[in-house]
Amino acid sequence: HAAIRMYLGEDRGVGELEEDSQPSPKAATGASRTTIEEYRQRAIWASPDVDDPAARTRILCVVVEDKHGQSALSVQMGGKLKFKVLYQVTESTPVHISIVLKNRYDQIVNCTSTYTLGMDVPLLESGSLAVLEIQMDMMLEAGEYTFFANVGWVGDQPNRGDALDETPWLGPIAIRWGFEMEAAPFLGMFGLPATATLHRMLPDQEVTAQ
Repeated sequence: HAAIRMYLGEDRGVGELEEDSQPSPKAATGASRTTIEEYRQRAIWASPDVDDPAARTRILCVVVEDKHGQSALSVQMGGKLKFKVLYQVTESTPVHISIVLKNRYDQIVNCTSTYTLGMDVPLLESGSLAVLEIQMDMMLEAGEYTFFANVGWVGDQPNRGDALDETPWLGPIAIRWGFEMEAAPFLGMFGLPATATLHRMLPDQEVTAQ
């Protein structure tokens, strides 16, 4: 996706790897096949080349769940969504997963990743499967959003990286709120983490709202 690569200042596109970077992984079999099929049945998106033995590091499917573990593409403002990314690795260095959200005006509103979360991702054996879960509090204004998942390397400079594979834009995810019925948790485009303290003009008295 050119938009997020420009946003992050990435210099290379998807799949621009050295020819001899890693041998091709074996096709998924046995327990791996069961895992893939279980996720594919619930996925909002699944790769069409799951059996391609020549494929490099790639995302196999993406599942979105609500706080109850049910597949969901709708949530109230401030509610929780969990993004599950099933992927297969062939790289000799650790890879990171990103979830990128944009609004209906085609503006990137958030990019959360194992990198931005400071997660120490392990080096996996070539051909291994892994599932990365990112849970988000959807503190965005009510409306529809699309997203994509990305797997890639961290670059030599902060906040830079190279994409190895990414999904198309997925969704939409609907964030809803009954503004005519209930006070909203915030107003505006984003709900920033905040607390409020009222200091009365009397000694040793204060009221804190969390």
